[in-house]
Amino acid sequence: MDIQVYLLCAAVLASIILSGVLTPYVLLVSLAKRKVDKLDGRKIHSTYTPRLGGLLFLPVLFVSAFPIWLFHLTSHASMAKSVWMEGMSHLGFIVLALLISYFIGVADDLREMDYRVKFVGQFLVSILLVLAGLKISDLAGVADLYVLPTWVSVWLTIVVIMLVVNSINLIDGIDGLAAGLGGIALLYYGCFFFVLQNFTYALMAFAMLGVVLSFFYYNVFGYKKRTIFMGDTGSISLGLLLAIFAIRLSTQLSQDTELPGNPLVLAFVPLLIPGLDLIRVFIHRLRTHKHPFKPDKNHIHHKMLVLGISQHETLGIILFLSFGYILSNVLMTKAEMPVNLILGVDIISYTLLNIRLTQKIKRQKNIIK
Repeated sequence: MDIQVYLLCAAVLASIILSGVLTPYVLLVSLAKRKVDKLDGRKIHSTYTPRLGGLLFLPVLFVSAFPIWLFHLTSHASMAKSVWMEGMSHLGFIVLALLISYFIGVADDLREMDYRVKFVGQFLVSILLVLAGLKISDLAGVADLYVLPTWVSVWLTIVVIMLVVNSINLIDGIDGLAAGLGGIALLYYGCFFFVLQNFTYALMAFAMLGVVLSFFYYNVFGYKKRTIFMGDTGSISLGLLLAIFAIRLSTQLSQDTELPGNPLVLAFVPLLIPGLDLIRVFIHRLRTHKHPFKPDKNHIHHKMLVLGISQHETLGIILFLSFGYILSNVLMTKAEMPVNLILGVDIISYTLLNIRLTQKIKRQKNIIK
């Protein structure tokens, strides 16, 4: 077996062990310091729950991945010089962007920040990623558009990054959902980057996958009857990393591979459910004259809970739905279906699903009356 496979497995295992050992301590300290999620009518949980689980995400990622990355780099002397000369500034900007977003999340979890301040921080982080060379320069036929002017590419990339980050943040409404969807996406990106021989990105994806798997256990099943949330620190860090992977994969598929399929479909399909749900909820808030950036209970998981579906059942249904969208989109694009038709099928199917859920909720309320 290729040594890279062993290194990626080691990254996953190291992350699982580190996160698994440290998360209970974070949980207990959060309780002792009363850094817990507030209870209100919008929240699903009925007990004070620690919200600092995301504190471990980036530290564990760096600690588990960096030694393996250095080992791989030094064991391939022929590529080491080119990586150091050409790639360090790129990776430096990415690490800096991740750290800034991480500390924004920490500040928000410790002392709630105004959403406008967070948006400014996300905007600055997005600019850093553009400076790192991450740009959506080609729409690959979406809306019959292809290569974009530079200024359009820059602004589109900034908007997409902020959308992805906030979609992961807002989908984090029931135990395991953000971690589950994020874990599926990380596995998908890690495998894709491995096939494309992009070891650095594959390593980051699998190292973060180990963190998320460990967190998923504590978030869903708990420790000594206590669960823990990832908080904004975790959701923002995870969302930003997924945005980085999606943009990087779309670029690499456009330039460096002959794999069949539309680059944008293949790159962004793991983020489809959080993205569509964010856009749908945003439009709904505007239509009902509500503040577009104030939270509500209109997400897909909230609708399922209203219908009496349990949290674990809702989690399983949405994760299965995510697998379904990924598989169907990959098959459709590999069959060379037009990209706009694929997007139309995705949007219409998700809209019809939500309409159906809404109709069942209304029918249930009428029966109760």
